[in-house]
Amino acid sequence: PPPSPPPPPPPPVPTPPPSPPPPPSPAPPPFPPPPPPTSSCGVGVTSAGWEAGNYAYFYATATSGGSYAELTDVSATRGLTVAVLSPAFQLIESYTFDTFDDDDDDVQNMVEYIGGLPDRSSLASSFVLVGAKDEASNSLTTAAYSTLASVLGATVTADTLCYRCSYALVSRLGGGGGEGGELLMELVGNDTLAVVSADWMHAACPAPPPSPPPTPSPPPPSPPALPPSPPSPPNGPRDYIDGVIDSAKWLGGGGGLGGARLAAQM
Repeated sequence: PPPSPPPPPPPPVPTPPPSPPPPPSPAPPPFPPPPPPTSSCGVGVTSAGWEAGNYAYFYATATSGGSYAELTDVSATRGLTVAVLSPAFQLIESYTFDTFDDDDDDVQNMVEYIGGLPDRSSLASSFVLVGAKDEASNSLTTAAYSTLASVLGATVTADTLCYRCSYALVSRLGGGGGEGGELLMELVGNDTLAVVSADWMHAACPAPPPSPPPTPSPPPPSPPALPPSPPSPPNGPRDYIDGVIDSAKWLGGGGGLGGARLAAQM
């Protein structure tokens, strides 16, 4: 028998249209995010290493167009000094912890103090400044570095804070519900000759207090009272003359010669 014809080829499968390209992914935000616009109000701390002056100064300014004013009530000695300022840049409290010689449990006291800051509702949104003077690294423990990181956002570690080196930090506490703070600026000196300044000048200046209302002017003084009018002078002479005229009229019969004479004498 003749061979069967080959089956017809299957119809071609239509090619699906190409898929549209996916939309481009948004660019990730810069890290770290840029700070707010520069302001004339803010806080700062400057720390100098052992061979660069050996000091820690704390500053604040709350006046638009003003200049930094040193917080003279903050007395920094050896170790880490912590100062807390209100959102209006007023000093609330400050303590120094001797983190070199831990004879008085200063390191543990610092851990407990900093760890308790977020739970104090009265300190919500307050600024926390930390500065090193002399030597601050010798007795810092793992718990101390961990507390600085969890509460203040610090990144300093035992490997970066060298012996008798400078250190400055500015952080801002949260809303008072126990959450950690926001690291605003942190600088670590790399040797004992370094001076670091964590100057955070990006805070909104507080509104100036309202001007007191103007003092009303006192009413003008009343004019002095006029002196009483002097009494009218007595009309004695006139009354006397009128009496004489009347008498003359009577003597002269009401208009006679006597009356005429007296009238002429008037």
